[in-house]
Order: sequence, then structure tokens, then C-alpha cells
Amino acid sequence: MPLPGARVFTHAPLLGTVVEVQVVADPSTAEAADAAAVAEFERLNLVFSTHLRDSELARWRCGELQDCSPDLVRVLAAAAAWHRASGGAFDPGLAPPEGWPLLAEGLRARSGLLLRWRKRARIQPISSWSPEW
Repeated sequence: MPLPGARVFTHAPLLGTVVEVQVVADPSTAEAADAAAVAEFERLNLVFSTHLRDSELARWRCGELQDCSPDLVRVLAAAAAWHRASGGAFDPGLAPPEGWPLLAEGLRARSGLLLRWRKRARIQPISSWSPEW
């Protein structure tokens, strides 16, 4: 439901889904705000995408990237912290099967995580993930 008086901009595909941006402002300001929001979504997609082979995350998990952006470092550190805080209930090494074999290889290479594959490439951790940040 649009906000009262909002200009609504819809973008697809963006971040692998449909993104709706609502801006309450005059038309030129709303268009500028939408353009800025889309530019940020696109930038974040280049960092975190699990579907783009050249995203920063994809390059990191394959061992092609040594120096990560502050955005990626913060998210990886948060994932590791939640893994520890949850006693392993939150496991960044577990994911839907499609497209995640590269992640498993990257995590194993970067953090010493040993993984065993189960049906249809589901990832099952067999040791804890504790990368050094």
C-alpha cells in the first residue's frame, strides 16, 4: 500500500526480486531519491550476490579476493558472531542447494570448515565455523 502522497517506483529484477521504492517529495526530488536508492541496491548486489560469479562475496568465497570491503567484512563477522551466539543453530554454511557449492568451497578454504555433501548438494557442517577476522 503506497504512502499517502508518495511517488512509487518499481524495479525488477533488482536484488533478485521486485523492489518498490516509495518517496514522499516533489517529482524531481522523488526521482533523484529513487535513482540514489537503485544505485545503492545495485552496489550492494555487486557485493553480496550469491548469483553473480563476479560479486565480491563470490570472489571471496572462491579465494580470489584477499581484501574485502567494510560491508562484506561486517556481514561475515556478524554471521560468525551469530553462529557462536546461537551455539551453531545459525549456520552461515547452510543454504539452499542451488548455487551454493562455490560457497562451501570458499568457506572451507577461508575458514577451515569441513563440509560433507548430502542429497542434492545440501551442506551439512561437521565442524564449527570460526574464521579469524
